[in-house]
Amino acid sequence: MKSPFALHPAVSARSNLPTVRAQDVVLSPDGAIALVIDGRAVRLFDTRSAEPLMTTAPLSGEPAEHAAWSPKGDRVATIVRRQNDEGELTIWAFPSGEALHRVEVPRFGTFSHGMPGVTAPVLVFDDAGTTLFVRSTVDLKPEASALWRVDVATGATSSWCVPVRVLIESVVPGPRDVLFLCLTNNGDKPWSAWTWGAAAPIVAIDGLVGYDSVIADGRIWVTGHERWAYAIDWRTLRADSPRPSDGRAVDAERAQAKALRAERLEELAGRARAGRDLEYFKWRRAHEASADEDEDTSAPPWSSPGVRAHLRTEPFPTVQCARLGRGVLVRDGVSLCALDLFRDRVVETRLAEDLKKCAPDGARMRSVSVGGSVVAIVWDKTLGGGTALVSVLDVDLVALGLA
Repeated sequence: MKSPFALHPAVSARSNLPTVRAQDVVLSPDGAIALVIDGRAVRLFDTRSAEPLMTTAPLSGEPAEHAAWSPKGDRVATIVRRQNDEGELTIWAFPSGEALHRVEVPRFGTFSHGMPGVTAPVLVFDDAGTTLFVRSTVDLKPEASALWRVDVATGATSSWCVPVRVLIESVVPGPRDVLFLCLTNNGDKPWSAWTWGAAAPIVAIDGLVGYDSVIADGRIWVTGHERWAYAIDWRTLRADSPRPSDGRAVDAERAQAKALRAERLEELAGRARAGRDLEYFKWRRAHEASADEDEDTSAPPWSSPGVRAHLRTEPFPTVQCARLGRGVLVRDGVSLCALDLFRDRVVETRLAEDLKKCAPDGARMRSVSVGGSVVAIVWDKTLGGGTALVSVLDVDLVALGLA
């Protein structure tokens, strides 16, 4: 089968799933099964044969807006918004499809930053699969931004509002019950680590802005800034409060990345056809020049023994990330790239690119999920409102150095 994207030699097309109007996809931990939210209903597919699965089980056809798969593959969580701003969360056994718990989540609302497609997951299992976290806000009100914690075995719930007036952008459960949060930047420190119910964070870092985050190879990656991505060594950071390093490695990398960003911007601008896209690239060039000037005068984001800053070579903000082997997969609406920290150097590899798009506005890539070495992408075939499809890709992690 053919892929609608230009693929890296280490990436090959596995299947296209026959969906009608897919909004989101979640892969099983081994990548063998795709749970697709298709027209707000759950459908399951074998990712190799593209055949539908569990067509008679209660799970298939269930209404849902968001879904998550437990790390062991034995539980699936779905959530749907009901009347009066209430969400109904269901935890399912897999592969039986039996509904184990149905939980009401009062004042439930999802939050995406307004970038193309979804951003951070709304439902997140911890690594043990025993606790599920639900990220919720209503009407973008900071005082209504809350986390719900659900015991997977019993369905018991509790909630917590972070004690600062911010929206929770993403949550990543870490070791020893630490929660890593990305928060909207309203003067407070946007990235911080917390314990449940605490009145203050364990650690918080100025200037580290992101919309999504993930743990890969023992580091927390924070992405979403229009230029920078960050790899955080939590153990080093916990042992020693953040302090700037001499920054020479980052300065050298930044100089190289600036040239690559400019080259990539010219390449994408050359593909622009519509007047709107051409105007976009005029703005983008001016914005890049202004950002470079600001960083030259006020210093770029600092790096430290616990925080590694990386200037991305792709000129668009990252809107979603997921763990891929020891690295992280990032989506910006036009391309999928892998980031990997190797010997204190960040390696960025473009894995897939939508050649029919040159700007992220109206992006066809709407969602991405990773299961093992398998990647699934929801994409809009008609550039704005038609049928959506799910393309499934195999990634050779060894060839990319990500195994």
